[in-house]
Amino acid sequence: MRKALEDQLAARHWKLEWHDIIQDLDRLEDTAITIDGKSYIIRCDPKGTVGKVFHASAAAMPPVVLPY
Repeated sequence: MRKALEDQLAARHWKLEWHDIIQDLDRLEDTAITIDGKSYIIRCDPKGTVGKVFHASAAAMPPVVLPY
């Protein structure tokens, strides 16, 4: 998977350090909350390389708010 992602990034001429990719993906967090009896998952804003990684891999970024 790493090689495939590195190839996808290289095709877009994006030179990202693997350490930074892993660190930034690790920071992508979500939190479950309940308001008025309804549960939601709230995702934090992506930081660093995360946007490029999702774009290069053609994966959809999880929604910011998701009913749970």
